[in-house]
Amino acid sequence: MKRLSHPGFIEALIIFLLAATMGLLQAGPTPMWKVSFEKEVKWQLLTPTGHLVVSTDKALYGLNPDNGDILWKDEELKKLKQEFFELVPFTHYAVISKGKGFLGAQNKTILFDYISGKPRWSSENLDLANSMGQFILPEINGLFLYGLNKKGKKRTYAVELETGNIIWENADFFKKRDPNMHKLTKMKQTIVGNQEPLFDTDETMITFMNKKALRKWNARTGQLIWETEIKAKYSPAVKYGFASMLLSDDGSVLYTPVGKSVLAVRTSDGSLPWGKKGPKLKGMVHQMQLTSQGLVVKGGPNLQGKDGKPFITVLNLSSGEKIWKKEFKKLKESTNFVVKDDRVIVYSDKKIFAIKLADGDYRELAKDLKFKDKQSPHSLRIRDNGYYLQSANNMMLVGFDGNPVYHVYHKAPGSSMFSKIASTAVLAAVNAASAMDGYARANANAYRSGGRGSARYSLITRNSVLSKRFQKTKSARNYTYVLTNIKTGGEKGPGLVKVNKTDGSTENRIVLGTKKPEYEIDEIEGRLFFRQDKKEIICYTF
Repeated sequence: MKRLSHPGFIEALIIFLLAATMGLLQAGPTPMWKVSFEKEVKWQLLTPTGHLVVSTDKALYGLNPDNGDILWKDEELKKLKQEFFELVPFTHYAVISKGKGFLGAQNKTILFDYISGKPRWSSENLDLANSMGQFILPEINGLFLYGLNKKGKKRTYAVELETGNIIWENADFFKKRDPNMHKLTKMKQTIVGNQEPLFDTDETMITFMNKKALRKWNARTGQLIWETEIKAKYSPAVKYGFASMLLSDDGSVLYTPVGKSVLAVRTSDGSLPWGKKGPKLKGMVHQMQLTSQGLVVKGGPNLQGKDGKPFITVLNLSSGEKIWKKEFKKLKESTNFVVKDDRVIVYSDKKIFAIKLADGDYRELAKDLKFKDKQSPHSLRIRDNGYYLQSANNMMLVGFDGNPVYHVYHKAPGSSMFSKIASTAVLAAVNAASAMDGYARANANAYRSGGRGSARYSLITRNSVLSKRFQKTKSARNYTYVLTNIKTGGEKGPGLVKVNKTDGSTENRIVLGTKKPEYEIDEIEGRLFFRQDKKEIICYTF
């Protein structure tokens, strides 16, 4: 660990971003357990409960993470492709699409309990053959399902989560307003990746899954309450990089990105107090946050780096007008922003800027932040002892006064290995398959009185396994895992180090036994699940 002679800081990428779905270990600590399978392991997935699901051409398996015991084995689910096993956030369930081809008489959707290995219910009592995505609706203890029936007709349901009983069915839910679809494979498309249904009350939700209209629904009956037409080039899907919709504290106004603007929408009637187009901005909005001074927005080009310029500004909540005389544009290779002490804090171009919410005046809180290997940080987080920044192999912490705390660097492994791991990690993040992602989103809103955060929190606490893991997430956020070259004892090679974000110290390290490791990391329990070979998985405490 190198102590800084200049300011620096660390980023905390989503804690489970490094939960890439594959791994192998040949050197390191004594394993907790090993499991061998009859056939080659096609994929393995760490669930929010900490259980490991493994797929082979023989069967689908559920493993006890404590000892490696096979809890269940389902030969009817052999050869199941991973995209057809979709985790339901905040629960111990997965939605499985089962059948041959895209449609067929034998196709069905199953809600699967991956702790017991038993189906909870199937779509045999629904006119639904193939799921095309779903959203959890904790406020009504339900599941929103969209898909096709056996004749290829579109169907939309809300069903009871635990029973599959129909709450409502509305074949015309998306009539003339087809949802934006995201292609996973040739055989799989999904609505997941769009804006989630946003509840403004315990019984009503607002959807925005296409470029044509926002709609408010009675979530318990499926009846349309109002519709506000929108003219946009494309759907403001979070998968495209758009910020998630926000509600005002009292739930009376919704804020949503649209094109190169933001719209304010009254939840009572769908009217637009800022007008149909909203304020003219420099690019698409990637991040929004409500503050005492107004709505802070950060935006820029699309994911292809086109059609926009980076900026930060604050919008008046009443009028939508920009409060600052000029947008903040010094955002070369910038991170997300955070808000502290009535200032917007952001990293950009080797500096940390502190921008006054009231007028946009700014100062350089820290500068000359040099990351090795020409890397740039991905995101900024506030920790108890300063601002934390992390790139792929650099970690920094800068105190709130701008003075350096530490800079840690772990050299990247070979480029071919790194590319493999990086692409796997990105895929895992895009699919939101990690437990931490769900926990973090729930934790952010858990203690709001009413609303979607408390409903999600309640869903977790009703499950004893999830509740226990949720309580451990705070300590888990103190660590990050970095891929690097390791030399320990008589062994050396590519591997992982466990780094404490508080002081930058290395608390553990494991040498990997291949240039293309396939693994899962349970950051809550500190476990690594590695593929020892094509048929064997080993668990290590890390």
